[in-house]
Amino acid sequence: ERAEEVKKLLDPLRARVHRLDELLWKENRARGAEVQIFELSTSDFEGDPASFGLRVEEKIQELESRPPETEGVRIGFLGVPPIVRDIYDRVESQGARIVFNEVQRQFSLPGGGSLVEAYHRYTYPYGIYARLEDIEREVRRRRIDGVIHYVQAFCFRGIEDLVLRRRLDVPVLTLQGDLPTRVTETMQIRIEAFIDMLDRRKKSRR
Repeated sequence: ERAEEVKKLLDPLRARVHRLDELLWKENRARGAEVQIFELSTSDFEGDPASFGLRVEEKIQELESRPPETEGVRIGFLGVPPIVRDIYDRVESQGARIVFNEVQRQFSLPGGGSLVEAYHRYTYPYGIYARLEDIEREVRRRRIDGVIHYVQAFCFRGIEDLVLRRRLDVPVLTLQGDLPTRVTETMQIRIEAFIDMLDRRKKSRR
């Protein structure tokens, strides 16, 4: 009962983080990098929910005043939060927009409901098949052109990459990290080629 009470107290704050997500994919006013930080932080609200809530409100006000960015391909970022520090900036500097942070969004417990219901929907601890329903739904809903699947070296999630490629109807770029670092030249070339391919693919369908 106490856990449910605490969840109810924190749910309005989670709802405001969900508003940030709407500003990302629905209104096109945010960047994937800035929203994913807030989504990740809902795991513990940075140890101070009140202070965190103020930061969220400040960010919402900032984003709501921005003009929409509707150009560029729409990308979903799947897999564990990356330890490659500048990967989001590198992707979005190429004219693409990351409009879906799969795992980070799960930390914010989207969907509401009781504590049991929320954690029943919480896909991160489970295998790829449990995650696929959420991924496929969001790829359609957010009109995603392609996805980047980030995996850690020597991690079992590399196997999940094969399943994603078979199930998703959009192109998949797999990037692998092993140590905290920045985007390598090889990664940069692959990112640029992937975004260029998505851009040409999108234009050919108009």
